Amino acid sequence: MVAVKDKKVWFLREGLFAKYVMSLVGLVVFVLAVNGATETWISYRATKTTLVDGMSEKAAATAKRIDQSIYELERQISWVTRASVVTLEQRRADYAQLLNQISAVSQLSQLNGQGRELLRLSRTKIDVNSNIDFSRDARFTESVARGVNFSPVFFSGSRPMMSISVAHSGFNAGVSVADIDLTFVGDYLGDAQVGKNTFAYVVDPRGEVLATSARGPDIGKDLSRLPQVKAAIAPDGAPLTSGTDDNGYSVMTASSTVPKLGWVVFFEQPTAQALAPTRDQLVRVALLIGLGLIIAILAGTVMARRMLIPIT
Repeated sequence: MVAVKDKKVWFLREGLFAKYVMSLVGLVVFVLAVNGATETWISYRATKTTLVDGMSEKAAATAKRIDQSIYELERQISWVTRASVVTLEQRRADYAQLLNQISAVSQLSQLNGQGRELLRLSRTKIDVNSNIDFSRDARFTESVARGVNFSPVFFSGSRPMMSISVAHSGFNAGVSVADIDLTFVGDYLGDAQVGKNTFAYVVDPRGEVLATSARGPDIGKDLSRLPQVKAAIAPDGAPLTSGTDDNGYSVMTASSTVPKLGWVVFFEQPTAQALAPTRDQLVRVALLIGLGLIIAILAGTVMARRMLIPIT
């Protein structure tokens, strides 16, 4: 009978001891975990917001520079469409001068009021009175209707190209078509402009890469399947702040549109690199919880024993 009673007392005593220790340990771990999770979430949100805002500013600035450069090209091409030029030789002289002044212009063509080609001039070749019919070509019809036309991007080998067509002054006076080499757009995506851990690229409305930074995707690659690109080129799409790169890895992203052309400039950074500070903080929180757990067990053991002595 006495043995049964002693066994019961021992069981109750050890049960109380375990409850005291577990209660103290649980309380300490809970407080540390909640505090660590809160700080980590705040740090994550702050890091993401700061990074995306910074990339958004860079994307907007780059889109503005591209828009200004296209406007300047349009203005300079418009100079060769002035009404005072009346002869083919005068037009040829103006085209030659423009080719010498602007390296981005690779070829110039003059179309008459019926859309027939009268002159084609590049740095290596001259064609006169080829009489090729462009009357149904959008570069002619849109220019006559609106004054200026920007063609969709096309590729000459690996070089992205586009045409800027400007109607001549005067009724039924014809159109000048300038073929533009777009490799100069890549100059706006240098390491100094993009940053150390960030990469950037420009896509056309179809999602094809026109220009890229050193660590960006290849020129000419179709990225329309990527969620951030798909959203940006959609008519009613909203920009995303996260997406994937062409290798399937998660990235933080920011974009800005070149309104005149419908191109989209993207600045992106791999999520693993962007959230490295948050990951380091998670490690610190885990270490702190582990240290708190050890201290709580030791302190709980001592306190529980002291509390159980008078109870016993």
